[in-house]
Amino acid sequence: MKNMFYAGTLFMILMMLSACQKDIPEPETKKFVILQEAAVQASGLTIESNDSFVVKHQVRGSDVYFECMVKGTSFRNGGAKIILYIDGKRTKEVNNAAFIVKGLNKGMHKIKLELKAANQQTALAEKVMDIEIK
Repeated sequence: MKNMFYAGTLFMILMMLSACQKDIPEPETKKFVILQEAAVQASGLTIESNDSFVVKHQVRGSDVYFECMVKGTSFRNGGAKIILYIDGKRTKEVNNAAFIVKGLNKGMHKIKLELKAANQQTALAEKVMDIEIK
């Protein structure tokens, strides 16, 4: 009777050990590479690029979110500023790399961003883009 108990226990242990192997299922999501342009178009994010001055913008309703990256320039401690023009009119001066323009009217708008050093009159770089508010 003891032998049958030990045999049954041994059989159960072997069954459990054989079931717990490395049969991990493949994840349903496969890794793949997306071209940057396709990813940007799908997200609604637009990147205006120049070697030293990169501007990302995204339209949400009547607001436009901007993020600017400048090589070798900092916006901290008054190091640089961005002059914002909307439809040819100087709208505001921004001292941050990221900012929001709120409440644009529906339609096409020409946005111009001028990057200036704190004490300079001439622009270090400039971006002009057309943005549609739907």
